Amino acid sequence: KLATLLDHLPGVAFRYAVAGEKWIIEYVSKGCLALTGYTSEELVGKETAAEDSFIHPDDLKRVSVFVREAIAKKEPYTLEYRIQTKKGKLKWVSERGTGVYGREGETVALEGFMEDVTVRKNVVEALRESETRFRSVTESASDGIVSIDTDGIIVFWNRGAERMFGYREGEVWGNPVSIIIPEHHRKTHNDALLRLRRVEMPDLEEKTLVISGLRKDGTEFPIELSLSFWQVSDKTFYTAIIRDITERKKNEDALRRNEE
Repeated sequence: KLATLLDHLPGVAFRYAVAGEKWIIEYVSKGCLALTGYTSEELVGKETAAEDSFIHPDDLKRVSVFVREAIAKKEPYTLEYRIQTKKGKLKWVSERGTGVYGREGETVALEGFMEDVTVRKNVVEALRESETRFRSVTESASDGIVSIDTDGIIVFWNRGAERMFGYREGEVWGNPVSIIIPEHHRKTHNDALLRLRRVEMPDLEEKTLVISGLRKDGTEFPIELSLSFWQVSDKTFYTAIIRDITERKKNEDALRRNEE
């Protein structure tokens, strides 16, 4: 029953038998075919450090050293590395594992799980490359420029936003964008975020919104923002160019009072 369950996981469960310096693949779940192109029958009995291992040659030594050090310390481990499929395709995997120890503390086996993280790695790399270009343009901007993902998590924050809201980038990166939205507007914001996932962005890109922002010190102020979106692989991100319109609002109010 356990084997049946493991065979249906979206990844690869494995067990290596450890005999001195030799680590022999004792079990791999059927997910290895989708991940590596090899059947479990082709892999069972193979030595993990063999030259024809599916681990990328440039990563093989690093993986071996890292895992052996963790096992020697009797610690669980997590690491990411590249593999080459049977057809030569390059993929990134995340592996988590732990040693199995005998009565005298000797290592008798290694058990773990690996999964395909190629898409995530590609997205991160593409973001890193695009962010370098993006920053060169945005860091000199006086307007605040903030990017979020579809869950409303901040993934970019320029110096203009730092000056405007009072938060440094390290304080907001990875946090929900709702921290810069007044509490009484947050439900409206959350509803808007849900609609944003369903609305055609070209319609939104033509609009400029006037809402309230919330500074780190708790003060509210009027802001004007325009939205745009961009995609990396299957991930969508939204960028807002934000302008503090406090002075403009004061002038408009003063003009209105004069007209009255």
